[in-house]
Amino acid sequence: MAIEWHISPMATPILKLGCSLIFTISLLASSSAQSDTYIIHMDHSAMPKAFSDHHSWYLATISSISDTAKSTFTKTSKHIYTYTSSVHGFSASLTQSELEALKKSPGYISSTRDRQMKVHTTHTSQFLGLSPSSGAWPTANYGEDIIIGLVDTGIWPESESFSDEGMTEVPSRWKGKCEPAGTKFNSSMCNKKLIGNYVKGASFFGYANGTSSDQAIQDGVDILSLSLTVAIEDDFFLEDDSIAVASFAAMEKGVFVAASAGNDGPNYFTLVNGAPWMLTIGAGTIDRKLEGVLTLGNGNQFSFPTVYPGNYSLSHKPLVFMDGCGNVNELKKVKNKIIVCKDNLTFSDQIENAASARVSGAVFISNYSSPSEFYTRSSFPAVYIGLQDGQRVIDYIKESKDPRGTVEFRKTVTGTKPAPRVDDYSGRGPFASCRNVLKPDLLAPGTLVLASWSPVSSVAEVRSHSLFSKFNLLSGTSMATPHVAWRLIKKAHPDWSPAAIRSALMTTAYSLDNTLSPIKDAAANDSPATPIDIGSGHVNPTKSLDPGLIYDAAAEDYIKLLCAMNYTNKQIRIITRSNHDCKNRSLDLNYPSFIAYFDSYDSGSKEKVVHRFQRTLTNVGDPMSNYSAKLIGMDGIKVSVEPQKLVFKRTEDYTLTLEGPDH
Repeated sequence: MAIEWHISPMATPILKLGCSLIFTISLLASSSAQSDTYIIHMDHSAMPKAFSDHHSWYLATISSISDTAKSTFTKTSKHIYTYTSSVHGFSASLTQSELEALKKSPGYISSTRDRQMKVHTTHTSQFLGLSPSSGAWPTANYGEDIIIGLVDTGIWPESESFSDEGMTEVPSRWKGKCEPAGTKFNSSMCNKKLIGNYVKGASFFGYANGTSSDQAIQDGVDILSLSLTVAIEDDFFLEDDSIAVASFAAMEKGVFVAASAGNDGPNYFTLVNGAPWMLTIGAGTIDRKLEGVLTLGNGNQFSFPTVYPGNYSLSHKPLVFMDGCGNVNELKKVKNKIIVCKDNLTFSDQIENAASARVSGAVFISNYSSPSEFYTRSSFPAVYIGLQDGQRVIDYIKESKDPRGTVEFRKTVTGTKPAPRVDDYSGRGPFASCRNVLKPDLLAPGTLVLASWSPVSSVAEVRSHSLFSKFNLLSGTSMATPHVAWRLIKKAHPDWSPAAIRSALMTTAYSLDNTLSPIKDAAANDSPATPIDIGSGHVNPTKSLDPGLIYDAAAEDYIKLLCAMNYTNKQIRIITRSNHDCKNRSLDLNYPSFIAYFDSYDSGSKEKVVHRFQRTLTNVGDPMSNYSAKLIGMDGIKVSVEPQKLVFKRTEDYTLTLEGPDH
């Protein structure tokens, strides 16, 4: 849950923002079937005096274990990267026997096998309330000179989106280099801003993945945007999560880290990238529908979801009700007509049968009229409607002497309601590795987002012909992450800590959709979404520039949390790269949200459990502000806050108490 603090009136400061510089980073993978890539954590202080630097020490260590394992490789061929910022140590390709030998070497702390990374892969700016002429963009000067490190699978630098026309010079604090990387990428392709830029008139056929974080810290980025995650295994702890470890070091250096929540929803505990020192972002829809229209001969019309990319329409074609679509031979008899199917077969089977029969098109009637994006992007011209509309189509066919229909694609409708909704694929909390902090933090536009695309990679196939485009419509929490306005806040408030930026985004988020009802959950028949689904709500870029109050936190606060979670000294050292005695422990992180566990099956029990949360608020608004708390109760839970009014100078404390059935 979250607590709202209200003030009236609130001052609105004048702020400035601007454009951004982004670099891309390639990801490492295992190079040999006989070996795996490992990230090795070493005790930085254990380097023998005989070595001039840690890199030389690591190479010598690799050489020594190769002799032990009686291998015939060179030390440099096994060594991949030396870490100096996010962790202390190196990555190397090692056999199991070499790894065991390494564990006996002086200075060894731990090793983590490099896991495969999963990628979490227009109108969205208007939906966010961003305008070139007013609001957060011009107020913040478009985030000018903020350096953002984007970690994803790669780029197509020739795209118009990477043009640096109108860009200012690269900030002098940038320490990175533009070096050849990936496939057919050379340094001449770099410019003043290798980022996705606004491109006028972009469309999609008429419709609207080791070393990266460490290098990013050295290069001097302000923000890290991570659209991927490590593959989660059982008993997965934070020290096993390379992204969590690297992002802790980034946070210590003042780098704000935002990451996608993953695309494995909608079940509980499917969220990833939930370390408490990073911002975790889920994906939602926007107020835009990409659809087609079926028009019957009697004038009745039915809209349906589609992203069919073909330049194709079905005009005044005969309609035939086939009942089922299981018999391909029967379908072939009406191959120049539009078939109407009401079948228990999956959409996939029905589409395959209709395409094999080479019918002109098909209307699929189902109790689920909004199929997944996988089917709406089908290369077959299909109409998807629900049972009620489907019955009207069937009745028309039976009653008409010459039933006909027209199908039009490529329709874009904006201003649709309700929006936003959290989409079904968005990862849900709690975060299994840290259940004491509510995750995700925010929701942002992530469904069917118009994005740049490589023109040599096909975006679709229509009737055995591949289609190519400079743009594509993509969905995923990786699409949502770059929509969050951290860049604008960083430009407006360059001295704010990563926790302060996260707080500003969370406390100004909204929880009502454009019908003024609670944001809905697409995976739960549009019932109201919960904080486990959407965190504090949907990002609000303009309001986030002036939050009034912030919840701040520093590295020592996260260490207290790890200690209270009973992490061992070794585990904490892996994450923080330093030793801690854990004399100070606290599960009560100064976070803008709260999570408490009660037994819902024992609500009538006389035994009660009390959860108290201590928070410290910092006033970044009007210096003479007064704030009052607004509480919204929950069934079976007694909620109170003390004090109920805060009179500010700089910081004030309050305590939130939740009392409910014992678990």
